[in-house]
Amino acid sequence: MTNSLHKHLALLIDADNAQRHVEHVLKLAEYYGQVDVCRAYGDWEKPQLSGSRKDFDVLKIERVQVNRVGKNATDHRLLMEAGELLALNLFNDPPDVFVIVSGDGGFAAACDLIRERGKQIIGIGDRQKTSASLQSACDSFIYLEDLEDELGKLKTQYPIPPSELRAFYVPLIMAYHRLTKSYDWVLYSELGAKLREVVPDFDSQFGQYKLSEWVRSLDQYFESDGDMVRRIDPAPEQTRLNLLYKAYEQTRGPDGLAHLGQLGNALHALDPDYERHFGGKKLSTWIETYPQIFKLHGHHYVGCA
Repeated sequence: MTNSLHKHLALLIDADNAQRHVEHVLKLAEYYGQVDVCRAYGDWEKPQLSGSRKDFDVLKIERVQVNRVGKNATDHRLLMEAGELLALNLFNDPPDVFVIVSGDGGFAAACDLIRERGKQIIGIGDRQKTSASLQSACDSFIYLEDLEDELGKLKTQYPIPPSELRAFYVPLIMAYHRLTKSYDWVLYSELGAKLREVVPDFDSQFGQYKLSEWVRSLDQYFESDGDMVRRIDPAPEQTRLNLLYKAYEQTRGPDGLAHLGQLGNALHALDPDYERHFGGKKLSTWIETYPQIFKLHGHHYVGCA
């Protein structure tokens, strides 16, 4: 799965530009984040859009009425609400990802602002009508005409739909950490049994795919090797530092110094997966990585800085 499982997304659609493609737009957006805001802007009383209202309603896309006062009324309303979503408030953080469906170059300035705030922006628009300024202002841009092909590639790479992966992730994490409190390898068979304890109706909810297929689609979070699987440490640097400090506390003498050899032995005892966390470098090199915490004394001892 892409690294979007926990990202929150706002999908803002200029309805005049996406009537025939709206279902594909929504499916594509789900690969970039959980769609928390989904709005389509236009004059829904006019013949050009009135016949499409049911399609948007079936997909649970909020239709925002924009009375046509001036040529760019829809653009202005969409831009205004994008700014409101971008602003922090007391209760909600702004979305991590904005998907804007339009071809109007007037959105380029808003896209620049969104990117300046550290948010990702995906543009979607007509190949012939989209301005070059809007395309260059987005992190990536996808043509409406290419949506079906893009979805096909994503489905090939990640056969399980993103919404189902998000539903499966929490019970998977719960089951895994009931087997191990760290990031150790566990057997697929053990994990499957534990999942059925966590979710009594597991087979009816999630049995349409093999457990290995679920894990393969969550490749940002889990890895497998034969009949074994483990969670990828989301904060390896902090884990490594915690292990170093714990080993230091176990081996330091009254003078506050720990012998590097004893420290290494303690780390091996504490961390069965030592090579993954510390492999490839000498222990003294890792110690030097944290000068604000540890200080080498000669060639054989380490203390707190």
